[in-house]
Amino acid sequence: MNNKTTQLSFIIKPLDIIVILIAIIITAFSIFHLTQNNNSNLKVYIDTPNGTYIYNLDTDKDLEFTGPLGITYITIKNNKAFFTDSPCANKICIHTAAAQKNGDWIACLPNRIFLRIEGKNNTEETSDLDAISE
Repeated sequence: MNNKTTQLSFIIKPLDIIVILIAIIITAFSIFHLTQNNNSNLKVYIDTPNGTYIYNLDTDKDLEFTGPLGITYITIKNNKAFFTDSPCANKICIHTAAAQKNGDWIACLPNRIFLRIEGKNNTEETSDLDAISE
């Protein structure tokens, strides 16, 4: 094989550069969009053996929930939700970092209390029906 032919196969063409730049821009935009912290529409969902409770993340509250081991205390303050006390043995839930972004969660598994943060776009109209169930 000719040495010149081998060198030509490794040359980057202008279209290759454009495709690479577009891929970098799309990746950067996606990372920025996914990590953006917009607390205005975030809700705190707390699942307990007695049901699920929903609170606004931007409203400060001190809460208590009963599980199989006893009462677990949760605080919502400064757009963060965290466990303040629980009857579990290791208290891992208390030492876990506060939940503050969409997708964050904390669980007290022994007392069966699960806290999660979820956001919803207020401009999006949703219903319980979909195209199949109508």
